[in-house]
This record gives sequence, C-alpha cells and structure tokens, in this order.
Amino acid sequence: MKKMEKTEADYLYDYIKRNWEFFADPDGIPYIKIHEKAQEVYATAFDDLLRDKYKKAQDRIINTSSLDRVKEMMGSESRVHIERKPVYQRVSVQGGKLFYDLANGNMIAAKPSGFIQITKKGAQCVKQVPVMFAVNEDQEPQPEPDTQVKADKLLELLKAHFHLAHEEDYLLLACFLVACFIPDIEHPVCIFHGEKGAAKTTALKMLVQIIDPHKTGILSLPAKTEDLALMLHKHYIVGFDNLQRLKQEHSDILCMSCTGGRYTRRTLYSNDGITAWDLKCIVALTGIQIVATQPDLLDRSIVIRMEKLDETEYKTKSEVARLFQKAKPQILGAVFDCLSQVLGRIKQVRLSEMNRMGDFCRYGYAIAEVLTGDGNRFLEVYRENISQVKEFIVTDDSLMQMLEVFMTEKSSFKGTCTELLNQLRETAQAKRIRIATDFPSTPNRLSQKINTATSELAAMGIRVEHKSANAGRIIILTKKASSSTVQAELPKRK
Repeated sequence: MKKMEKTEADYLYDYIKRNWEFFADPDGIPYIKIHEKAQEVYATAFDDLLRDKYKKAQDRIINTSSLDRVKEMMGSESRVHIERKPVYQRVSVQGGKLFYDLANGNMIAAKPSGFIQITKKGAQCVKQVPVMFAVNEDQEPQPEPDTQVKADKLLELLKAHFHLAHEEDYLLLACFLVACFIPDIEHPVCIFHGEKGAAKTTALKMLVQIIDPHKTGILSLPAKTEDLALMLHKHYIVGFDNLQRLKQEHSDILCMSCTGGRYTRRTLYSNDGITAWDLKCIVALTGIQIVATQPDLLDRSIVIRMEKLDETEYKTKSEVARLFQKAKPQILGAVFDCLSQVLGRIKQVRLSEMNRMGDFCRYGYAIAEVLTGDGNRFLEVYRENISQVKEFIVTDDSLMQMLEVFMTEKSSFKGTCTELLNQLRETAQAKRIRIATDFPSTPNRLSQKINTATSELAAMGIRVEHKSANAGRIIILTKKASSSTVQAELPKRK
C-alpha cells in the first residue's frame, strides 16, 4: 500500500505537538502554552504565529483550510484527553502570593513576558509564575514598578494626578485602587462624577492604566447586554465614559460582575449548546450626574466627585499623559509595597459585622492601616460615602419622595398595591406634586420598586411588610419612631 504524503495540516500539527503544550480551560476553550503564557487557539494572533512558523519552515504560505483543520484537531484533543487548567487575566493569587502579569512579551519575537510576585516579604520581578496568564491581544504592556517607592507615598502620588473635590475621598480611592489588585474579592463599582471640565475622563483613563492598560482604553456602553457581558468577560477592568443613565438590564449585569457570576446564552448555530462566560470584572463609570440609580448597583458602588480645574491648572492632554506615564512606575511600586504589607496583616483583621461588600471592607481596612495607620478612618469614609449614595437614591427617585410625603401624616398603611397606588396619586394631587415619568404606572411595577428599595425605605424610617389576605397580597408600611436621616450600616472593628 502506497504511503500517504504528509499534508500541510499533518506537518503543522506534528510541529505543534513537538514544540508546545496545549490544553483547555475549565469551559473547554483550547489554549497553547507559549513562553509561560496561554494563547487562545482560536485567536487571530495564533493564526499569525502559525502562518509565520510554517512560512519559515516550508518557504510557502499555508492554506487557510489546513490552518482551520489543525485548530479543530487541537481543540478536540485538548478537551477530551488533556487535564483542564484555569487561565487568568492580568492578576492571580495562589498559596498566599499575588502574581501580576506585566504583559510585555511578544510571541512572534519569542520574547517572554515578565511578572511581579508579591509576598509578605515584598514584591519582585520574576520570569516564571505557577499560574497561567492569558495572552490578550487588547492588553498593553505595563512598565516595571519602582520597588524603591514605598506605600506611604501612594496618597501623595494620587493627589498629584487625581483632582478630587473632597480630601477624604483620596483615602477611599487609594483603598479601592490597591484592592483592585486582589482578584478573589468583590470590588465596588467606582463612579466618578462632576461638572464639565472636572477631568472625569482623565481620572478614568489613569485608573484603568494603573490596573490593566489595554488598547481599547475607556469604552462606550454597548446597547446589548450580551455585548456588555462579553466585554466584562474579556477584561480585568473596564471603564465606561460619559454616561447619563443605566438601563435596568445593564445595572443587573454590572451587579453580577461586582461579586462574580456566570452569564449564559445559547451557542450560535446550535440547537442545545450553552455558552457560559465568567463575569468578575472591575468596573468604573463617569458622568456629570451619578449615573447609577438602581439601589442594588448603588449598594455596590463608591461615588467620587471630581473638582473642576482652575484655568491655571489646565495642561495639554500630551503633558498630562507624559507626567502620568513618568509617575506610573512609582505608583505601581507604592501599590505593590502596600499589597505586600496587606498580605501580612489581613488575617488579623476581624470586623464585627459584614455587608454585601464585606471582603472589600476587610481589605480596605488593612490597606488604610498600611497607608495611614488608621483602618477605622477608611470605614468612616466608606460609611459616609454609602450614606450619601442612599440620600441620592431618596432625592433622585420620585417614588421615594412620594412615599416620604405620603407617610408624613401617617403612622402606617395597610392595603393592596392598587389601593396604595391610588392613594399616592391622590396625595400628589392634593399636595400639588407633579408625578414624574419614572413613577410606577401599575400596581405590579409599584410592588417591584418598593421591594428593591426596602433597605433605603428602612433608612428613611419606613418599614415594609407583605402579607397574604382574602383580598390578595397586602402591603404594610409602618413609620418608625426614628427620624428619616439615612444611616449606613458598616462593619465596626471588634
């Protein structure tokens, strides 16, 4: 029997198996290990690498169909026969150590990437790490940190580049920034707001550049939730600029990203296939107003007001970028030194109470201890920020305002949502209050909005209960004896 000659696909597949290791991540996406990093097999960059290798070896261009066949063979084998491995974006943690990918390598030029290893003893540049970072075509390289700069310089460096309206917010921003390098905790959404000329976009760009610089930079919010989920899945941090309001479905996806979750959709061109994306991405937003209005998202946010620059403080964009790039190694050095000290302190931090951002509170406390020697100061600033956000929910939401007016002369209300809606409308007419467009138009919508704002109503002194009765579902509103001043409940140190 005549021996068959090797095809282009056979040659290339043999070359890959001899020189590289390939595997799949937990979701079955095939990767190849090159220079200590994981390159996705179906990425355009991998096509370019294979074409380059084949051209150099065979002195001819490989056929596209052969290339596709090789990738399909690799995908099948990696999913069926090879142990799956997790793949990380930019930051990872293992065995009490943090690892940061500088993303300064080049596959085509065979230049490996550098990494930062952070332990209790300090931070250092290393060539190998025990975790697998993904090659991301959108990522930009990060400069090596200046390890001579210590944590106590971080607040001073941030004040030189971020123009915040309130002095206490620098500590909140610093704690948020350092916590962003800790991947396995929840991270609040950071919302920059302020009038035109307050350098909100510049602040957003710098925040992203410090944590995870990428070519796309800051983004516009996509209309489709599926596109938003893909952005969050592919990045470690995303920044959405110049927003006005967030739709409920966008808010829900961002809430999921804060604490971690999975977004599922039907796989294209399949009847029963399900595609699942892990969402655990840090999010920052800007807007003239506070762009998040939904209570669930605001509960997971920190809000920072930017100060409008004086005419004497204006610099050209190129000058701002030059000064920031010059300072970035120092900022990274201060951040990594702070992280090293936090790793040595975090086990000793015990907070008597926990809210939904409990881990952020613990790490924020430890970070503030390193930066200022006063972890309680962080809790106070964070508590005040939450209080201000809850006040914003009350003053910005027409229903909350209406309920506050409605309960002013009552100690309680008991009835159906239909009855409540009718009485609210009667109160508005009697008090000559204009009903806003966002006011619930149906009993079901009224019930939904009250349910999502239960904690905010409690802060106003209005308790909400639901009971079943012959007439159907009954809602009970009870006014507490305390005033309607908003009080934030945050953990206090034992």
